[in-house]
Amino acid sequence: MSRQALPDHARRYVEACETMNAGSAEAFLAMMSDAVTFCDPFNRVQGKAAVRAVYDHMFRTLGEVRFDIRRTAMDGDTLLMAWTFSAHQAAMGRFSFPGASEVRFTPEGLVAAHADYWDSGSEIFAKVPVLGLGVRGILGLFGAKLPPAGAG
Repeated sequence: MSRQALPDHARRYVEACETMNAGSAEAFLAMMSDAVTFCDPFNRVQGKAAVRAVYDHMFRTLGEVRFDIRRTAMDGDTLLMAWTFSAHQAAMGRFSFPGASEVRFTPEGLVAAHADYWDSGSEIFAKVPVLGLGVRGILGLFGAKLPPAGAG
């Protein structure tokens, strides 16, 4: 679905996600209901103050934060976004990974719930020195063992 086809409140939210920075927290939070819930692989919080704390932490610990939203779809009151997140972190350097968000709106067009889905194991933990070796080993236990290309 093209962004132009999204309802105004959803289109504005997509644009706010893409242009989000440490100084835009107030405008971003104004798009949310007071009882908003937010979750991602590291957080599960409720209320604007808690969401602000999550984003404040992200901007304190990461530099050059960017969400590039590649696709959007709308089903009733729910917006789906496929994105690529990129940032810089002192120990990891520059990194990026794909993810998706499910955003549910109130009848008034405010965000009632925002859930981010992405693979923290392979995209973050597996890339941390020392810890990464163990995480990659654990992830390998659950991956399919494929035959070499061209074999049977």
